[in-house]
Amino acid sequence: MNIDSNAQIRYGNDLSEYIPRLYRLLDLCKDDCLNHLADKIIISKDSLKKLCNDIAPLSFKSISEIDYTKLNSTSFRLIGCYGNHILIAKLLLNGDIINQQLYDLLNASVSMNNTNTPSLRPGIYLLIVNTDLALVIHWPEIGCYEESASSKLKKNMINLHRYLTKLTDHQLCFMNDKDLESFDWNHLKSDDDDDICYEFEVKKTQEEREDFKIYPGFEVNLSEKITTEINNNIQDDIHLYPIVVESATNQSFVTRHLIKTASQLRPSAPIFTAFDFQRELQTRLKGRKLHINRETMNIKSLEILIKHGLKMEDELLGPLRNVIAAAKMKYDKRKDQEKDEINKDIEIISNLAWKKLRDSYRPFEELLGQETSEHKNINDEGKYI
Repeated sequence: MNIDSNAQIRYGNDLSEYIPRLYRLLDLCKDDCLNHLADKIIISKDSLKKLCNDIAPLSFKSISEIDYTKLNSTSFRLIGCYGNHILIAKLLLNGDIINQQLYDLLNASVSMNNTNTPSLRPGIYLLIVNTDLALVIHWPEIGCYEESASSKLKKNMINLHRYLTKLTDHQLCFMNDKDLESFDWNHLKSDDDDDICYEFEVKKTQEEREDFKIYPGFEVNLSEKITTEINNNIQDDIHLYPIVVESATNQSFVTRHLIKTASQLRPSAPIFTAFDFQRELQTRLKGRKLHINRETMNIKSLEILIKHGLKMEDELLGPLRNVIAAAKMKYDKRKDQEKDEINKDIEIISNLAWKKLRDSYRPFEELLGQETSEHKNINDEGKYI
């Protein structure tokens, strides 16, 4: 792509947002420990989400919900890049990835080492060059390749470089003569070096243990109904204390209670004979009105109530049965009429079909009749008589 080097843009502090097709994979950040700031390498979630969704839309919902099937449909040839900041920035400038203004800012951030100025944070970046090629860039901390670099800078450089070699099989090293002079080519691993590294690791581990803190949590006020049920139903090894359902995105707080069986909730209905049913019903209806729920009572239950409870079968059920019988008779009559009409239609269609058939085959019958009469006038020798 072509960048207009003459256009002046006001850049923010994070230059990665202004380099096209550049994504931060691993970020070297400061973590607040007990007594000081410790360096930690973390996954850049926001940049990784943007990378995944740019490659395959909606493939990244959360760090635990990534559609790898969509992402596997795209592949890149990865080449690693590490070394001097200025030389890596020069590569991006010559490849028309950045303009001259960005190049100057990257060089200025190397020399000034000021977090309040536009800069590119140390870490691992992915730069998509084209549809087939991508560069994995190890952008190191300032001064990590110098001979006087602190053990912390060297440790961060080594860890980031290990991640780079895990991601790529081939790497390009960008070093100038000054950087090469800082290398101790005769350096051999010795017991002293191992001791120094070991002491550093132990010290860091102890600091992490001291950094463990317990912060006040929060309280959930349960209703009196729930607390009463919890206290009164600890039986048969069934504990009703609330539980927390763990989740990567949404944690839930669940309360529980016992649900009694239907036989305990509903007492068994009394059973009466047909003779006792009327007397029991009259006793219960003294001074009261009878309400019938038409949604729950079916016709069979209603007939039992009227016949055996109210003893009004003829008065109430008689008209109902007469209406049902009349409706059934009307229905049967209509069915018979429909059947007769169908039979008549079949007979009419059949007659029309036979008439059509006779009209269609009549010429063939006449022709066959003529041929038959001609054959009768020919003798055995094939001559007309």
